[in-house]
Amino acid sequence: MDVYLVWLVISMGAFVGTHFLLSHPLRAGLVRRFGTGGFQGIYSVVALATFSWAVINFGRTSPSPMLWDGQGLIPWSLATVLTYGVVALFLASVIGNPALAGANVSGLSTVLPRGAFRVTRHPMMFAFALWGVTHILIAPVRARLFFPWGLLSLHCSARIFRIVKRKRFMVRIGERG
Repeated sequence: MDVYLVWLVISMGAFVGTHFLLSHPLRAGLVRRFGTGGFQGIYSVVALATFSWAVINFGRTSPSPMLWDGQGLIPWSLATVLTYGVVALFLASVIGNPALAGANVSGLSTVLPRGAFRVTRHPMMFAFALWGVTHILIAPVRARLFFPWGLLSLHCSARIFRIVKRKRFMVRIGERG
């Protein structure tokens, strides 16, 4: 067993896990203690550190054979089409994105979503998930499966957490109404 592959799985787990811990259970306490800017700094440092740890472990994994021909016409064609979507979603996410740090969100609830935000509330996260799929398609080796899988799991599980959180919020509003 490749020890660095195990460390890659652990470091991607740390990257995904710390995103959830800092986005939900620990967020309020850290914002109270360090302020919004301090929290954003902590979040950024932790994300960069865990992601860098994963990148280093990815680079150290042993070469392994491809699980399928990622260089064939079908994987490359699919990856090419998905890449256009990745670029479009990513670029759309930096214009008028209320989720970006420092964004002005006053009066946002009265504005109808436009562009990519009509399709998804988080186009950047969706772009990262598609980026993961493209890499799995064209480079199907063990290490390249685990690295993008972390990004995919972050996107998919974050969506589930947001849906559950919103349903709980809507139930609380309904109980007051």
